Amino acid sequence: MSKNLQEYLQDNETVLWQGEPAAFPLIENGNKTRVLRTWLLTVVIIGGLLAAYVTKNSQWSMNVAIGMVVIGAVIMISPVFERASVKRQKYYITNQRAILEFDAKTFYSMDLSDIDDYKVVSDVANEDSVVLGSKIFEEVNKQLRWRACHPMIDRQNTTNRTRAEALVFYGVKNAEAAVELLEGRDATRAA
Repeated sequence: MSKNLQEYLQDNETVLWQGEPAAFPLIENGNKTRVLRTWLLTVVIIGGLLAAYVTKNSQWSMNVAIGMVVIGAVIMISPVFERASVKRQKYYITNQRAILEFDAKTFYSMDLSDIDDYKVVSDVANEDSVVLGSKIFEEVNKQLRWRACHPMIDRQNTTNRTRAEALVFYGVKNAEAAVELLEGRDATRAA
């Protein structure tokens, strides 16, 4: 356990489970269509806009053309950045919270009592992903990796920006153990 996590934990908080994303390729079976469609549409749209701009404008600007190409390149490389971001993550379930560690100093967490529901997604990543919080259930099949990089937080809460409303533990090998803890949390809450 890292020193930064130790400092992030609250009084009497103990880690009961920890995980991290299993190795995964840039294009997995569950996101292959989305990534390839994004790349194809980016080439078609940026290429079309660039061709129209250059052919319809007798005094076109090289800066505008370069700007269009840069925008297209950023869109096309975004899956690479998503993958790199997810690969650095670590996940924890304590006796009080679910915690997502982005890097040594960036954490997001949900109190276990605030997790209204959870879902195991098996058909997007190569390993099971655990989605905490029903607010993002509808979108996870379309953008699970993106949502893993962008925890849902309450943007109106200015006092605690690390408190999440929904989290994704992406492609973890030991997802079953996390689910057992979450089910135990439900039993404890019901008693």
